[in-house]
Amino acid sequence: QAKQYLGAYELFPLHKTLQKATFGPGVFGMSYKESLEALTQFFSNDILGYYIYGDLGVGKSYLAACVTNRAAKQGKSVAFVSVADLLSELKRNFNKSYEVDYTLERLKVVDVLVIDDLGAEPISTWGRDEVLLPLLNHRLENYRKTLFTSNYPMDMLETLYAIDQKGNVDKLRSKRFVDRIYAIAQPLEIIGKNRRHNR
Repeated sequence: QAKQYLGAYELFPLHKTLQKATFGPGVFGMSYKESLEALTQFFSNDILGYYIYGDLGVGKSYLAACVTNRAAKQGKSVAFVSVADLLSELKRNFNKSYEVDYTLERLKVVDVLVIDDLGAEPISTWGRDEVLLPLLNHRLENYRKTLFTSNYPMDMLETLYAIDQKGNVDKLRSKRFVDRIYAIAQPLEIIGKNRRHNR
């Protein structure tokens, strides 16, 4: 009963380490003050998204889960998925076009979507141009709230996504894709200690 809100997560279950994530007192230190203020006001402002970036283990995914858990408890539909997991799932169901279409349609329309660990996946033109770009485009055009987490600053994305794992370079398509992220999200840098080492 206490975890009933987890049923609001669509398609991908939330990792157990993030299921109790909350903006509770004492969870974050003062270095998170600005980020917490921005994210706790996420539903009461017109900002479409945040691009949460920083070093390994500083709490980016945890902060994003605080947002989606709160949204789920308010009855909103949410999805939280790493880019690598999303692409793996779509490839696994590649011959089942219904499954692929259904997954992408649900991610397009949920109230709050977290795209976790952007840039950590093997870069491919298919993932960039046929999966992520249409997904972000739809959410942008329909004013749906989206959070990104990444180890990469936003100004590195264009270079990162210009070269796929086969060595093909396409700066224009990369720029087109990254422009959608800039249109949706404001950068939010997280600076702190590696939280995983404190467990």
